[in-house]
Amino acid sequence: MFKDMKMPISEALMYALVGMVTVISILFLLMFLIWLISLVIRASEIKLKRKQVKLPPPAQKPVQAAKPQGIALPASTSQGELLLVETDESTAAMVMAIVSDMTDIPLNQLMFKRIKLLGEEKQEA
Repeated sequence: MFKDMKMPISEALMYALVGMVTVISILFLLMFLIWLISLVIRASEIKLKRKQVKLPPPAQKPVQAAKPQGIALPASTSQGELLLVETDESTAAMVMAIVSDMTDIPLNQLMFKRIKLLGEEKQEA
C-alpha cells in the first residue's frame, strides 16, 4: 500500500517540522495556562490575607507560684542516717541531687540509706 507512494525528502521534512512546531506550541500554551492559574490563585490568597480581621492576642493570665506538695521538713531535721561507703560527702551530695532531679521527687521526700562508690577496675598493663 505505501510501497507505491514516493514522497520527496523536502515534503517529509516539512511534515516533521510542522508536527514538532505543533507539539512545542501546545506545550507552551499549557505552560502559560498553568502560570496564569497560579497567578490568579496567589492573587486571591493575598486578598484573603488582607481581608482577614486581626484578632487581639489572648489575655495572659498571671503566673502563680506552685503550691508546695507534701509535708515540708524543717531545715534542721534529717530523715534518718546515711552510710557513706568509700565516698566523700560532696560526691554523695551530688548523687542525691541528681537522683532528686531525674525522678522529680523533692530531696526532702527521698530517703537514702547507703551510698557506695563502685570500684573502678584497674587496667593492668
